[in-house]
Amino acid sequence: MSNQAEVERRIANAHKGKLPELDLSGIGLTAIPDAVFHLSQLQWLSLANNQIAQIPDSLARLSQLQRLYLGDNQIAQIRDSLARLSQLQVLYLHNNQIARLPDSLARLLQLQGLYLHNNQIAQIPDSLARLSRLQWLSLDNNPLDPEARERYQSGGWEALRAYLLERARGTERSWRAKLLSWEKAPSERRIFSGASEERNSSRGSIPLTIWRSRTFRFRTRRSRTSR
Repeated sequence: MSNQAEVERRIANAHKGKLPELDLSGIGLTAIPDAVFHLSQLQWLSLANNQIAQIPDSLARLSQLQRLYLGDNQIAQIRDSLARLSQLQVLYLHNNQIARLPDSLARLLQLQGLYLHNNQIAQIPDSLARLSRLQWLSLDNNPLDPEARERYQSGGWEALRAYLLERARGTERSWRAKLLSWEKAPSERRIFSGASEERNSSRGSIPLTIWRSRTFRFRTRRSRTSR
């Protein structure tokens, strides 16, 4: 029986029996068959050890999925649509070609295990620290930045998460300090008064990115009222 015939047989069985599991691992796939996306009852899906290069947005239709195996493929990008798998508890993406982790992964609030070893990941986004239920994170054999690597190697996910939270708080403090400096130094804001959009508006010479901050507008209104 050819690989294609075997793939069709397994998908047909899962559809007919409304099975919660489907194993298409090691069967020579270069893409995920469209028929898989109609198996809305699936809770467990293995596509490991194939030649799959992309995770299509259509995979998000499998809203009941709890365990997804995509290790040992040729995947280079994690799409934001993957975060719509709101019931996902375990995600295997090891032994691929992934270089970047999107912030959208932080929306997988049920995630307990995330396996990313043997990829090309250098930076871990601070947002990953929001995965409060995550218990297992595998990042071995990735070109992590030195600080993240040290934390991960010394204390695993728990130590790395503490570092990410600490870094996120530092970024927030830095942003707030810059915002306050803008409020206290109106003369410096005149540097940005060249843009016609900003020159003709009520916000004067305040840069658009700062003006769009609701915190800045609120503080500005409050200071005017107090005067």
